[in-house]
Amino acid sequence: MSATPWGRRGTWTLGVSGCAAIVGYFVLWFVAGSLGRDRALPAVAAAWVPNAMCAASPATSDAYASGVQAWRAKHEADYRREWVSIAGLHFLEPGTFSVGGAATNDIVLAAAVPPVIGRLIVVDGWIRYEPEPGVPAMQKGRPVTGPIVLKEPGGPPADELTINDVRLVIHVSGERLSLRVRPFTTRAKRFYIVFRDASSGVETYETARFLYADLLDDGTTVLDFNEAYNPPGAFNPYTTCPIPLKENTLPVRILAGEKAYPVHVALPTPAS
Repeated sequence: MSATPWGRRGTWTLGVSGCAAIVGYFVLWFVAGSLGRDRALPAVAAAWVPNAMCAASPATSDAYASGVQAWRAKHEADYRREWVSIAGLHFLEPGTFSVGGAATNDIVLAAAVPPVIGRLIVVDGWIRYEPEPGVPAMQKGRPVTGPIVLKEPGGPPADELTINDVRLVIHVSGERLSLRVRPFTTRAKRFYIVFRDASSGVETYETARFLYADLLDDGTTVLDFNEAYNPPGAFNPYTTCPIPLKENTLPVRILAGEKAYPVHVALPTPAS
């Protein structure tokens, strides 16, 4: 077996009944939270149908193994593009803040931007960006030549700003507002699952792992733990990630999927 951060290819840690229990367990809590408990129950009942799928051991199929490897390659490429490149996370309190690459700014960007790119004004849930004259700020392919609103109270953040090759966006985490690169998104009919298990903190990342599962036309979904992966917080301290619900903590070890990284990356110590 090659030395990679992933678990052994196509290995289930549970037998047939245990596999069905895991599927039913997750569908119960995740679908209930997403669609409402009354609508969740039929999906749970249908989710027990894939018993034969677990018994059939799809991991023995070369086509299945190739599919998992292709998913891993795409996942790692996506992570390198979207998350590894995040160079900062700046929490925003009410006030006016100068922003740019110079050390004299209130918010200093480590990325390659002009010494001053403008000001952020944060007041009563509003965030306004006032560009520095001559800065090549763009939004949706159009030059930003005057003040623009990046966040309204109760509304989603505006589209990201690009300055040279740097992308900036307002990120919302609960009631906290911050400045960072790109928000996390998903798509319709796709479940986004945050979970822990008995391997968390030992073989796998201690906080949680993520997993996607598509809703099939028959109302069921299949959880393939070979596609469980670490959140960006496992390798980039400038990210914020959700933690799993109590109900999404499994009492069994799930060794399939991505393992814990051997190196912990901490936030740099502020200069005194």
